[in-house]
Amino acid sequence: MLKKFRNPIIFALILLPIALIGGFFTSIYLEETYDPALLAEMLKQAGISDIFTLHIITAVQIAGQMLLLGFFGYILAEKTGLLKSFKISKSGLVSTIVLTVIGSIIFIALEYGVFANLIPEIAVTYEAKPTVAYMISCLTYGGVLEEIMMRWFLMSLLIFIIWKLFFKKEQSAPRGVMIGVNIVVALLFAAGHLPTTAMTMGITPLILVRCFTLNSLAGLICGHLYMKHGIQYAMLSHAGFHILWKIFWILFI
Repeated sequence: MLKKFRNPIIFALILLPIALIGGFFTSIYLEETYDPALLAEMLKQAGISDIFTLHIITAVQIAGQMLLLGFFGYILAEKTGLLKSFKISKSGLVSTIVLTVIGSIIFIALEYGVFANLIPEIAVTYEAKPTVAYMISCLTYGGVLEEIMMRWFLMSLLIFIIWKLFFKKEQSAPRGVMIGVNIVVALLFAAGHLPTTAMTMGITPLILVRCFTLNSLAGLICGHLYMKHGIQYAMLSHAGFHILWKIFWILFI
């Protein structure tokens, strides 16, 4: 039995240090966004004595979640045919770079050229430059862990369920199902950003349009790369979006 699950276990364990780092620095980043009085009240209600303990607890909780999602995601990816070689190929890398650069240009043009001019709350958020904790959180939690949650696990799960429920006579999940699920997961990925968006700038119809447009764009590209080349390319693209956007933010805003 253990031999049967050897690869999923190894994959999940490889994720563990990244999850601990991502969870820890994401907690620090969130601390930077909270009002000090609100944060103190949250710690008091949770029975936590100091902020460092909160960061450790958050890191351990996220690491636990990633162990499960990494393990079961591996099994689902294998069953749906989405498990690819983890070796980096030239074609996969070129495709990732091209799509990420094009996607980032569109993202920056819309965010800085359109939405920042239409929504004053956005311009305010860019007055302060990204912190080190924020950057590490973006690359680890965003670039790796969100892809494990949204593509590796959720996308694979939905494809598997729809395939077995409606297309069980097919030997593999139809391409149309994969494309449809990619769109749905990209929208869910965008919706997952709404709590942070609401906390930092509130919610209006235009802010909703911005949230779903920009995040769905990145989600669709990452989903496509996952389906065609493998999860590592979705991770590279997700991290690449963050890197290119933050470089533009630091240098030009």
